[in-house]
This record gives sequence, C-alpha cells and structure tokens, in this order.
Amino acid sequence: MAVPLKVLFVEDRPSDAELMLYELRQAGFDPIWSRVDTEHAFRRALESPPEVILADYTLPQFNVFHALEIVRGQELDLPFIIVTGTIGEEVAVECIKQGADDYLLKDRLARLGPAVRQALEAKQARVERRKAEETRIQLIREQAARAAAEAAQQRLAFLSEASAVLTSSLDYQAMLQRLAHLAAPYLADCCIIDIIQGDGSIRRMAIAHADPEWKDVADNLHRHPPRPDSDDPIAKVLRTGEPELVTMIPEHRIEKPVNGSDEETHVLYVLRPTSYLILPLTVRDQTIGAISLILTTSSRQHNPVTVALAEELARRSATAVDNARLYEQAQEAIRLRDEFLASISHDLKNPLGAIKGQAQLLQRRVKREHPSATERLVKGLTTIDSLASKMTAQIDELLDLASLQAGQQLELNRQPTDLVALAQRVAEECQQITEQVELRVDVMVPELVGNWDQVRLARVLSNLFENAIKYSPHQTTVTVVVKEEERAGNTWAILEVRDQGIGIPESELTRIFERFYRASNAAGHRKGTGLGLASSRQIVEQHGGTIRVRSRTGEGSTFTVHLPITPTPDNVETAMLTPRAEHPSTSSD
Repeated sequence: MAVPLKVLFVEDRPSDAELMLYELRQAGFDPIWSRVDTEHAFRRALESPPEVILADYTLPQFNVFHALEIVRGQELDLPFIIVTGTIGEEVAVECIKQGADDYLLKDRLARLGPAVRQALEAKQARVERRKAEETRIQLIREQAARAAAEAAQQRLAFLSEASAVLTSSLDYQAMLQRLAHLAAPYLADCCIIDIIQGDGSIRRMAIAHADPEWKDVADNLHRHPPRPDSDDPIAKVLRTGEPELVTMIPEHRIEKPVNGSDEETHVLYVLRPTSYLILPLTVRDQTIGAISLILTTSSRQHNPVTVALAEELARRSATAVDNARLYEQAQEAIRLRDEFLASISHDLKNPLGAIKGQAQLLQRRVKREHPSATERLVKGLTTIDSLASKMTAQIDELLDLASLQAGQQLELNRQPTDLVALAQRVAEECQQITEQVELRVDVMVPELVGNWDQVRLARVLSNLFENAIKYSPHQTTVTVVVKEEERAGNTWAILEVRDQGIGIPESELTRIFERFYRASNAAGHRKGTGLGLASSRQIVEQHGGTIRVRSRTGEGSTFTVHLPITPTPDNVETAMLTPRAEHPSTSSD
C-alpha cells in the first residue's frame, strides 16, 4: 500500500518534476505535491509545511542556498534533498553544511526513493531525540523544582520552629540556648550567641556544637567570651555592627591571635572553621549582640540562601531578646513601684491614723466636757474623721491594685456584714460631701447579712456612690436599692446604684472597668484616676459576685452588684477565675 507523502518541488521544469514523481511512486509513495520556482511562492508553500523538499540547485530567479536559508530562518525541520543536473563536490559539501540532507543527480533518479526514505527516517530520529531530551530536561527541572520546594519548606519549618523557641519564654538565656541547639546543625556546625551587657562587656549567652565530641571545647568557649577590644571576629562585629562572612578559610590562614586574645578562647583558633558567618543582633539601630554560625567541615559552605535565612533568624532573635529585656525592665520598674507604693502608703497611713485618732478623741471630749458646744464644731470634727477614713481607704485601694497587678489575690477579711446597714452608713458619709445631689437608699429587706470583707465592700459602695454624685447634675437624686434575690438555688444580695448623670458611651461599656480607663465624655471634664471601678470589680468578683453596668449617653447609668450571701463552691471558683478576665459582662438598656 502506497504511503502518502506531501512533497514540495522547487523546480522550474515541469518535466523534471514528473520524472521525480514517477520515481517516488515506484518507491512506494503516494505523493501529494506542489511545485514552486520563485522565492515568494516558496515562502507561501512553507505556510503549510511539506514532509520533504526536493529542490533543483539553480533556478532562474532562485537558488538552493537561499531556500535553505529561508528554512533555517523559520526553524523548520524538513528533509531537504537537492536534485540537480550537475554539481561539484565542493558545492555538494557546502549544501550539506547549510542543512541539506542529501543530493543526487537527475540522471540517477533511481536513488531518489531510498534517499527520501532515509531522510524521513533521519528526521524521525531527530524528533525522537528531541522528545527524549525535552523529557530529560523536564524531569531535571521537576526534580530541581521539587528539591527547591522541599528546601524552601524545610527553611520555613526551621523559621517556624525558631519562632516558637523565641516566643516560648521570657527567660532569654534559656531561650537562646535552645535556639543555638536548633541552629546547629541546621545552619552551622557550631552556633554562638553573645549579648552586650549594660557596662559594655560581652556575655556569652549560648553555644552549641553539632558534634558531641566538641562539648568540652564549647563549654570552655562558653565560659570565656571575647574581650570587647580583642581581634576576635565576634568582638569586631559587636563593635562595628557590621556582619562578617568568610566562605573559605585555608588551614594555613588561621594565625595565632593577638591584641588581647587567648589561644584557648579565640573562636577562630579554637574551632578552626572552614567558613563562618557572624551577624549583629540589631534593634532600633543599636547592636545588642551577635549570632555566629561557624562551619568546621569542608563539605558545607555558606551560600546566599543560608545567609538570607540566617539574617531573618538574627532579626527575629534580636526582637525576641529586646522584648525579653524590656519585659525584665518593666518587671523591675513594677517591683520598684510596688515597693514605693507600699512604703509611701505606710508613711501616709501613720499620720492619717494619728489625725483620725485625734479627731475622735476631740469629738468625745467635746461631747463630755462641753455639751453646749456648737453643732458646727462637732460636724467639723466628724468631717475630719470621715475624710481621714476616706484617704486611708484610697491608700488601701492603691495597695490592693498593686497586689492584683502583681498576680496576688486579695486577702479578704470575711466576717458577718449587714449590706443594708453598710449601704446606709456609706451613703450618709458620702452625703456629707455634697448638698447639690440627694443620695437616697431604698431597702427592700430589713437586713442582708453575708460573709464579706466589710472594709473592702464599703470601699466598693463608696466608689459607686461618689461616681454617681460626681457625674449627676445638681438637684437630682441618686437612688440606691438594696434587695434580696433567689437564683439557681442560691440567695443573692443585690445592690443597684442609679443616677441621672452624663451616662457612658455604649462603645465604651466593655472597657469601663479597666484600670486607668475613663469614659471619653468624662476624661478632661471631671477629675478621676480610673482606679475606682477597676478596684471595685476585683473586690466584688473575688467575693464570688459580679458587677455590671447599663447606660446610655445623657440618660444616666445603673451599676448593679450581685453578692452571694452564702458562698458555694461555684462562687469560690468564679472568685478565683473571673478577676483574670479582660472585660466584665456588660449590657445596655
């Protein structure tokens, strides 16, 4: 069965084309052919490329070299056979060099069929070789891409683990030691981390070597950090704040240390590295330390990828160390502040106690020795006593807040306390400081006795009453309601404080019990510390109760306190856990 073959004749003589068609048919081909004899026609024929080109050497307006040039220019792989009347050997060789597959003379056309078949087979071999090469290259690319992806995944996993280490503890010495063991062996054979102390000395925080046999050497280096002025490369980086990368160190280049360095502690002389990278730990344009990644085997070298990874590790490490040091400084500041508060509170309470004692003594003496003394004198002494008590309570409040902020629970002095009598007494004391706002206590029960800390509970009531008075317009009434409620099988004491004041913006209700927070419509208009409500919440919640607020701007506020009359295990658990919450439960009308 004849094999279809698309043929393009580049031939100006139709008769010669007919002879070639005959030979092709004789060789078992079924030619589908076209004939051209000009460059223009040749270019158009190539738009639908043939399977083989049979070209005469010379044409009146065209030649074979030009045809071969056009085929190469279009990057076509087409069997190209020259069929001509006469051709010299040198010309034939040049044609082959230019891309022709074969050549034959027109008086020997019997060889045309085998020549075409051979050219087609050669093309098929080239196609298969290209496919095999493309497959090989694609496989190499896929393997390289897979290896790159795996390496990138490993780098991400390393950074993720490093971040977990750096955020695992605020004890940055232990944190850095764990980090050094992570970096060696992943990034280096040995990792050293040094920190600059406040006096300018260098403290070696961590060192790790991947080879356990180097433990004694590492321990010795750990005990002996370099002097800041030595020629140790770590000291140099700490002085300059500039990284140092050496990718290859021949053995003969490691010289004995000079300038204040000992052979036993000089990092290059002791470890004999083949390569090292030392990066400064920098925060806010200040060098606080350095991380050294040292290679001691010739099979590894630092490269741009590992350098970039190390730079990111150094950046994260610097931030973690800075945060840990800031935390230490903050803790120290808090400790000093608490010591100051305790000291100043003690110093203030002593004279206040004396003032209060003298006021009470004078009250008794006036009543005993001068019964006819004016009411104004008695009232003045009572006011002195009340204000001294208030200042003492404020000092106690500061001490309580300091204890709570330090994570310590309040030591409640629980005793039977009547909430009704306590509310009435505190309201009477608060009423003495104003005549512009009426403070009215409505009691729904004759008494409500619970096992509470009377002093601290009085402070809660005083905070709530005084806030209500402070933020209420003149000639209005603050209503205090004391009642009892049964809920979930427990008996609760309820105290509500309602005012007709400026109210609290709804968006700020969840923050009103935070320390030092003041509502935006109160800050700057009325004096206050932002401590009273925070202290009140802590006291109430440690009693196992809750404190909530309902408010609308311009319509006043209602603070509601729930206290368990008889503590239950649930109440106790609430008291231990709730003070740790960021925000109390709140609701609005």
